[in-house]
Amino acid sequence: MRDTTIINDINAAIGFLKNHRQVDGGRLGIVGFCMGGRLVYLMSAANKALKAGVMFYGSGTMVPFGDGPSPFDRTREIGCPIQGHFGADDQNPSPEDMRKLDAELTKWGKVHEFHTYAGAAHAFVNSGSNNYRPRAAALSWPKATEFFSRHLVG
Repeated sequence: MRDTTIINDINAAIGFLKNHRQVDGGRLGIVGFCMGGRLVYLMSAANKALKAGVMFYGSGTMVPFGDGPSPFDRTREIGCPIQGHFGADDQNPSPEDMRKLDAELTKWGKVHEFHTYAGAAHAFVNSGSNNYRPRAAALSWPKATEFFSRHLVG
């Protein structure tokens, strides 16, 4: 997988949604878990049609897939508010990685909010994972839906 291919694929999906008669193409958001959280960060920089992004975990955000900059290196290009959910016991991204993301988003004046869950590691929302933490999952969902409501519904 390469970031350029990922961007092209997701841009095609966004193009489809923007032109679908049952979709308000001016109110598109993106959500992702694990590598999908990384894609939220990447696509928030790569496609200005996105109006909000919610990332869970966001592993590998500091690393490019293929040639070109990493999602982290594209922070200045981010065009929508981002919400992040992280486990305090996660190692990818680690709490230090989360602090770097927060600092970089702040440096570039990007609207964002991050939430950290004590006693949670990677995949804490995944009910099929040994890392599933029902309390952290239950706390994170209302925050994510409220964030989308605030930025997509108005």
